[in-house]
Amino acid sequence: MSNKVRVVVVDDTAHLRALVRTIIEQTNGFELVGEASDGLEALEVIEAHHPDLVLMDVEMQGMGGEAATKLLAETHPEIRVIAWTNHAEPTFVTQMIAAGAFGYLLKGIGPSELIESLTWASKGESVLSRDLTSAVMTELGRLYRHAEQRADELHDSYLATVQALATALETKDDQTGNHARRVRDYAQILTSHFDPTLLEKESLIFGFLLHDVGKIGIPEQILMKPGPLNEAEWEVMRRHPEMGVRILDSALFLKPDALEVVHSHHERWDGEGYPLRLAKEDVPVTARLFAIADTFDAMTSDRPYRTGLSFDAAITEIERCSGTQFDPQVVDAFMSAKDEIHHRYLNE
Repeated sequence: MSNKVRVVVVDDTAHLRALVRTIIEQTNGFELVGEASDGLEALEVIEAHHPDLVLMDVEMQGMGGEAATKLLAETHPEIRVIAWTNHAEPTFVTQMIAAGAFGYLLKGIGPSELIESLTWASKGESVLSRDLTSAVMTELGRLYRHAEQRADELHDSYLATVQALATALETKDDQTGNHARRVRDYAQILTSHFDPTLLEKESLIFGFLLHDVGKIGIPEQILMKPGPLNEAEWEVMRRHPEMGVRILDSALFLKPDALEVVHSHHERWDGEGYPLRLAKEDVPVTARLFAIADTFDAMTSDRPYRTGLSFDAAITEIERCSGTQFDPQVVDAFMSAKDEIHHRYLNE
């Protein structure tokens, strides 16, 4: 049985399909198993060949890429669709991500970048550039302000877009794509026990989802290292909270709650965290809450160099770190929420 990554290319321009075919045929580890000129034909080809990846044009005659992607997300969620278009406008990016696209590529990229992006996607990692991410967040801010003046349907669509973007921006060491959703859920449960009024601030949930967005600025060799980082690598890694703030700073709807989480979720109660070495109440309470949820998920998740801790072992470790790494009052709230946390943990 072939271990090659199976690709279908969908584009209404024959010479572009031929170009992709040539690139893939000349690349070890990839196989082009089908082509289509519109979304409807693409669904038939995909049903027949069951590819791993679909390179999907956005605007085509007949059924467009957005409609086809939505259908694929419902019928074949295991197939990763990558938007493939000349449009860099953030509205196109957000629409395709909300439809279920795993990433977004511009047709002007070179063969090596195309193959590199397909390689990352085949490993379960998103393909979305930092520039596109910044543009998307600006557009999401515009949509949010617009949604406040419109019906709930538009607002719900907006929320779905943010969540889909968070999934596309998952950290490289989480192959399942569920890390952001897990920590969001843990953090919401914990916050409801600590101070439920905080959850009235919708931007806080976005902070939970987008907490590690700055990692898109960290070199892949550090994010993908199959073992512990050395001190020089940690120095680079510790920059990701500030990178995240720079990426999201233009999105006014994320201020202050979401940006506080992004910037301060690696600070510690004892002042030994990063990037600013804040201590005790100087660390925003939202970040203190999220830090426990994030650490709990990190401890209970498998890594290439270690197996995740059991639920009980992780709980014991959080208790041990009360007053050093974590705010003691937040740890108390976590313990009171333990049964609900356990239920969410078991339903992954």
